[in-house]
Amino acid sequence: MRKQEFIYLITALYENSQLFIPQGQNINDWIDRVYEGALKDAEKSKLNENKTSDMEVIRVKDKLPEKMGHFLVYAPKSFPKNCRWLVAEFYIDGDFKGWYGEACEDYLEDVTHYCEIPNEPNNE
Repeated sequence: MRKQEFIYLITALYENSQLFIPQGQNINDWIDRVYEGALKDAEKSKLNENKTSDMEVIRVKDKLPEKMGHFLVYAPKSFPKNCRWLVAEFYIDGDFKGWYGEACEDYLEDVTHYCEIPNEPNNE
């Protein structure tokens, strides 16, 4: 909604006693503040609409980790069959780079995506 349309709507509601502005506030200042706040909220919502978490999931075809470590990996064909996300270790030995399952210690051939393991929650 454009700002001018918003002003017409809010003014009509206010004049018909269907909207109450907090005491001591100017209607025009209130409209500006509310409109700007709505724009910021809409922008945040737009930025987050496709975001499922704070973790960046990376395709193996695009980039491998730069150092060895433990990662959460997506391995759709690996054991156990009912668990597609696994904790795995990324291993580097010379030119060889690969993934080993943390639980089964098997080489994982089907890792398609990975991400950092999130930090442990605070015990507060």
